Amino acid sequence: MRMIIAAALALAAGTAQAQRRQPPEPQAGVRLEMPGAPTPEFLAKKREEARKEVEALLGNIDTPIPLERWKKVGSHAAQFLEQTAQDRDALPSRRARALEGLSIVGSKNAPSLMVDLARDGETPLAVRIEAVRGAGRVLGSASLPNALKPVLEEATDPQLRAMAAEVIAETARDEGCPAVRAQAEKEKERGPRWEKALGRCAAATKQ
Repeated sequence: MRMIIAAALALAAGTAQAQRRQPPEPQAGVRLEMPGAPTPEFLAKKREEARKEVEALLGNIDTPIPLERWKKVGSHAAQFLEQTAQDRDALPSRRARALEGLSIVGSKNAPSLMVDLARDGETPLAVRIEAVRGAGRVLGSASLPNALKPVLEEATDPQLRAMAAEVIAETARDEGCPAVRAQAEKEKERGPRWEKALGRCAAATKQ
């Protein structure tokens, strides 16, 4: 009899402990958040804070922005930077600076956006040049040469072709230098950017 009573007490104690460990049942209409997971409200607040900071940075177009300042703004600003870069009613200088920031904070859309704007003949030159520069930051060496090859070979502005050559030679020497050298032969005038690009390709050949 004592053994039966002891077993019953142990069973009751175990059941009580299991009930204490179980999470409470959610009430109707109440959303439970995982511990440590940011809430939608928190994320919206961070994006708004980042937007205000980016607005201040974009408004000061005459002062270079240090790399660390963009990194401090962080990825919460990515959506706003993407929208600004694509805004055809915005000043080209503002759009170009937005691309600069986006290439540093990064986003899943950044690579395709950089390439699309770099190739778009209707986009202002300042924006296209910054898009080429940004592509060098966000694209890998394997995909960069093919992505910028249309700009390198077909852009009507020599500044843009030179920028594409410099970025390709800096980021993807092994994959991109043959195209850079071939285009250099077609250029009537080669300025500092071309000489810099060819110098990097020559150094890569010697290694």
